[in-house]
Amino acid sequence: EPMIVIKPDFLAVGKEHIIHFQNDVNFNAAKKVRLEFWNVLRHKINNSKFNNTYTAIAKLPEGLTDYMHYTPFIEVFNLEDIPSDMIGLEIPTHKYAVFKYLFLHSIEEHSVKDIKNILCHINKWLNKSNNKIADYFIIEKIEVKDYNDGYLEIEYYIPIT
Repeated sequence: EPMIVIKPDFLAVGKEHIIHFQNDVNFNAAKKVRLEFWNVLRHKINNSKFNNTYTAIAKLPEGLTDYMHYTPFIEVFNLEDIPSDMIGLEIPTHKYAVFKYLFLHSIEEHSVKDIKNILCHINKWLNKSNNKIADYFIIEKIEVKDYNDGYLEIEYYIPIT
């Protein structure tokens, strides 16, 4: 069972990418984006709240599509001084179902197959619960300080009504 939380609105800065599902399966596009943001781009953001947290939002356009908008981001105190190659995000207060997943592999090995399995589990829970999806996005959160090469904890925040 997920934990149900209300997360207050927050500000973030990140770099948006369009990830085509087929490219991700073949070329690990999301993994490359994740590593580039963590290792290089996050250091360009000056007013971050949490330096040891990797977070990303995956937005699915309405209807059947073969892509998603994937934006790794850092929560910030304000939206001033956004690097020119990044965007500012304002995420409103939501009620979320939070699913915590434990993996016995590194972040570099985290794959589309893992995410598909997670989404299957979340779908099953949604179908059994009285909750409905409130918006078409998922927030992925990794506390990097708790991560090591053979162990990974990821929290997935699903907005619900």
